[in-house]
Amino acid sequence: MRYLCAHLLAAAALMLLNASSATQAQDVLKACEADIKSYCSQVTLGDGRLLACMYAHEDKISPECDVAIADAADQLDWFLSSVREALETCAPDIQKHCADVEAGQGRIYACLRIKKDQIGDDCKGVVDNVTARLTQE
Repeated sequence: MRYLCAHLLAAAALMLLNASSATQAQDVLKACEADIKSYCSQVTLGDGRLLACMYAHEDKISPECDVAIADAADQLDWFLSSVREALETCAPDIQKHCADVEAGQGRIYACLRIKKDQIGDDCKGVVDNVTARLTQE
């Protein structure tokens, strides 16, 4: 069960962030373009090096970049909190109704949606919230 829950967490993270993360990343890159050029143009991308560079220069970055990064961080905080809540709330329903479903690519979420009339009310609320969030993006 722990293995399934870990995969559910990762799958939900990718599923929820996929729709908004590209837009959020573009917003940050657009707002921080001048700062990146000024302070981090020599950084090799990958493994969080650009973020580390921006952090190292946080006292110099523009207010627009600062706000964009803060907004992205808030989005990530909301997301992680939501995933934790969803996992805690839906774990019994996942085990009962979707244990045979391979985790990844939103398959467990899809299973819960398909079996929505069989799952508990609390988990239905989580599924509804995720659905609303995905259709909102």
